[in-house]
Amino acid sequence: MRIVADKDIPYLNGVFEAYSYKVEYLKGNEIGEIQIKDADILIIRTRTICNKELLENSRVSVIATASIGTDHIDLEYCNTKGIKVISAPGCNAGAVTQWVLSAIFSLLNKGEYADLSSITLGIVGVGNIGQRLTESAQTLGFNILQCDPPREEKEGCNHFVSLNQIASQSDIVSLHVPLTFKDRYKTQHMVNHEVLSKLKPNAILLNSSRGGVIDENALLNQLATKNLLIGLDVWENEPHPNAQLLQKVHIATPHIAGYSLEGKVNATRMVVESLSKHFGLNINSVKLGTKDIKEMHEISIDKFMQNNMLDYNKLFNRVYSIVNDSKELKKYPEKFELIRNSYNLRREYSAYTILNNGDNKMMIKWSKIGFNTPNNQ
Repeated sequence: MRIVADKDIPYLNGVFEAYSYKVEYLKGNEIGEIQIKDADILIIRTRTICNKELLENSRVSVIATASIGTDHIDLEYCNTKGIKVISAPGCNAGAVTQWVLSAIFSLLNKGEYADLSSITLGIVGVGNIGQRLTESAQTLGFNILQCDPPREEKEGCNHFVSLNQIASQSDIVSLHVPLTFKDRYKTQHMVNHEVLSKLKPNAILLNSSRGGVIDENALLNQLATKNLLIGLDVWENEPHPNAQLLQKVHIATPHIAGYSLEGKVNATRMVVESLSKHFGLNINSVKLGTKDIKEMHEISIDKFMQNNMLDYNKLFNRVYSIVNDSKELKKYPEKFELIRNSYNLRREYSAYTILNNGDNKMMIKWSKIGFNTPNNQ
């Protein structure tokens, strides 16, 4: 069988060749109709758009995407043609949570660190990533509001609130929804003029889900008359983001919120495991990337204390400096795709051990957020 795979998916090289599969590795945006004509399997990332135009003259029977989302795949077409679609849900939940927390503490004033319970974080979309963020933010002390209409309808939970309530009552709004274009739960431009107008002055709005979830023209109009603190990792018309919006937002990154070493290892392991199961292979996906993720780092909390108060910005940006990523994209917006493809994968909290400073309650909190502590190594 023949596989066409994205060459930027780590730890994939050699895995299927060992089982006599023929594998051709290409850049994601180079995978086209001609290249896949004789392929049986595609292993891709979000940069490869899988629709009728790409697939109709091929014999592809399985598409595996090393990503949580599938909006780059025409699922309806694949279903009618019997093409199996495999994804990696939750693979980068830790990385995206890390991006969000670094963004929050970069944008909050230091004076607000003293009582995080006075700050309301509204989370829109409570799947793998939204739930992970909820747990970490609650552990830190934030007040949480959640909006997830599909879950609310399915589960009958009464703790969810509406999107308009999130906008009007939250100090911070973080988006974690798929991009959908129809039906009752359409998310394209769900954050429109009406929603944006309800945001509090100086509210923080973060989008690390999909670019089309926010109406960018409406956002630009709001920014002309209202002070909002915006952090965007995703954009409409990637890899050519709106130049005016890119310079106006406070944090701008090139769709790399999920780009951690652990996230990439998880994604590769998940698609390899699913393909192995589907084709009756016996591939040990757990071994992939093991050597690289074993490297650990140590952090002394005492170095981040000032006047008996923890400087969350310095701590979280010590682990991941979101500001540096933002500066690079703002300086070289025309290099969006190059920066993304050559990104130096960062490490998640699990790669950092918080050294014990005698505060056992805080050590338990760090462990819940995902850091290593001397007690859970």
